[in-house]
Amino acid sequence: MASSDGKLIHRIISPKHHLPKTYLVTTRDPVTPKQLDRLRTGVILEDGYKTLPAEATITEPQLIELILTEGKYHQIKRMLICVGNEVTHLQRIAIGPRSLDDLKGEVYKEFSAGEVSLALTQKITT
Repeated sequence: MASSDGKLIHRIISPKHHLPKTYLVTTRDPVTPKQLDRLRTGVILEDGYKTLPAEATITEPQLIELILTEGKYHQIKRMLICVGNEVTHLQRIAIGPRSLDDLKGEVYKEFSAGEVSLALTQKITT
């Protein structure tokens, strides 16, 4: 992501600002209801960090949509390992209100004033 607005990019990328990021996650094994519940309540990673709850929806047995409001190093891969599964493919599909499908084939896309305002002010508390 490139921009001449450093403050905006920091708000979008920084995990401490809790801007939701949506991913499609393909898993090695079908995701069980128990694994889904653990993702939704937060898991304790191998380094002792407890993740914030994620929004998680099974779209196919081995495909989930996962929305995180933080972004620790390799967090999704680490979360799936903690619940007894493994990521085989990971794709970010949205950042905040912006679907990344909008960017296919384009070098850049301008944010609307509303999207910039939302990125600069949005904070989700859980």
